[in-house]
Amino acid sequence: MTLAPAVAGAADTPDEVGFVDPATGLWNLGADESFFFGVPGDIPFLGDWYGTGVDTPGLYRPSNGFAYIIDRRETGIATDSWFMGIPGDIPIAGDWDGDGTDTFSVYRPSEGKVYINNFNETLVAQAEYYFGVPQDKPFALDFNGDGTDDIGLHRESTGLVYMTDATTGGLPDGGVAATDLEFFWGIPDDAVFAGDWTGNGVDSPGLVRPTLARTFLRYENSQDVADEDWPAQFADWMPVVAGVLQIVSGVCALIGAGLVTFGTAILHSIPDVREDEDVPLEVISWMMGSLGLFLALLAVVGIVGGIFAVRRRGFGWAMAGSIASLFTLMPLGLAALILV
Repeated sequence: MTLAPAVAGAADTPDEVGFVDPATGLWNLGADESFFFGVPGDIPFLGDWYGTGVDTPGLYRPSNGFAYIIDRRETGIATDSWFMGIPGDIPIAGDWDGDGTDTFSVYRPSEGKVYINNFNETLVAQAEYYFGVPQDKPFALDFNGDGTDDIGLHRESTGLVYMTDATTGGLPDGGVAATDLEFFWGIPDDAVFAGDWTGNGVDSPGLVRPTLARTFLRYENSQDVADEDWPAQFADWMPVVAGVLQIVSGVCALIGAGLVTFGTAILHSIPDVREDEDVPLEVISWMMGSLGLFLALLAVVGIVGGIFAVRRRGFGWAMAGSIASLFTLMPLGLAALILV
């Protein structure tokens, strides 16, 4: 499952990278900022929609062509919505006119064309021009530090990124934007985005590489190795259904542990039941008690890991719960054999 990176920041402070799971609408913008907004299939964005200096979630829903924004970082319903674009358009969000408010525009891959809208409402584009070729992947950034956002493109076939300031420089002659900057960054399947990683007012590219589950940031708009990289913990989150199965398995294991304990108690209550057996009753009781304890421990790890997996938090706990769940069925089977 590939997640969409979301960049959040404020003036004079470095931007940070968060992640959104388009399959569930779960946003993770830090240790204390996880919430749901949107439905499966929505394309997520962060932007300062209300000019408050705080980036909040926004969505484009390809199924109905509507954009949705909310004025806070918490689970809730949209505070504003409007119709925009046509099926197949790729939304891009930025401050195109330098008024301190971000708005939605679109890139139409079928045409290789940018449509700029400076208002978050249903309107005809205020500017439109050709830039790039069909299937280029767009992103917004202020690559020259002039306070207004520009358009960048990532061409997966070559690994090149292209940037133009045609949005702030007015409609280009002939409707075709000139490329102001280009360099190699990324490979096919990388999720390319941009942000101000140093707080100097200039945006530069970043990317998440799903094949390595790592995030890479470049501090300058030039071809070179990444200046910063780290494991993208949420680049491949565990599906919710896996967490539910872990919880169910853990509950079943707890029941199994209870049955083993109950069986041990029965053996102690009828001490003559195993008098003719080769294995002493004390040894059998000790084995069953240890099995019950082991089973209970696996159950607790499985349940806790399942809860973390469902919440899409704590990947280590989620993985531990998954591993524990793999072993719970075997002890359950042993317990059943002993009790029979």
